[in-house]
Amino acid sequence: TKAITLKPDFAKAYQLRGSLLLESDEPSAALEDFNAVLKYTHGSGFLFASRGEALRLLGRYSEAIADFDESIRRDSSVYLPYLWRGFAHQSADNRPGAAADVTRVVCLEPERVTGYFHRGSCRRKMDRLPEAIHDLSKCLELDPEYLPALSERGIAYGLMEDRPNAIQDFTRLLEQHESGYIFNLRAMQHYFS
Repeated sequence: TKAITLKPDFAKAYQLRGSLLLESDEPSAALEDFNAVLKYTHGSGFLFASRGEALRLLGRYSEAIADFDESIRRDSSVYLPYLWRGFAHQSADNRPGAAADVTRVVCLEPERVTGYFHRGSCRRKMDRLPEAIHDLSKCLELDPEYLPALSERGIAYGLMEDRPNAIQDFTRLLEQHESGYIFNLRAMQHYFS
């Protein structure tokens, strides 16, 4: 903020402050700073991805997707714009678009747990249950402690009427996370027994 006060056209200072505001869950203020950067520069792929994320958090999905598109057009080798665009597609009820974007994340970063988790979650919501279970199992192979994947996989097993595996996942989830704040797991376990 001091740098901006001293030099009001210091685009990098706006971008850095915008990134901090985005991290601090202040997307409106972050968006103002990202827009200020574009007054002084043409912007970078990172700027468009960051501005897209601020727009997504504000519920402005079509604008967010346009910014993610621009970010990817500038540099298609970075996974984050694909992941965030996938979230925007998911929020806009475009599950095939979301699944395609998180598939790209998996291709770019095959060891990234969140790519498999989000693709598995999308596939579960699209009733592509065997594929969802495969992705969620890969996620748990990479990180056995990733509890959201354990829960999603348990739900997918339950939807496939594979009660033993559903109960096994929910039981393991209860054992690893007794407080149960993520889901009311005891109710789910009872439902599937």
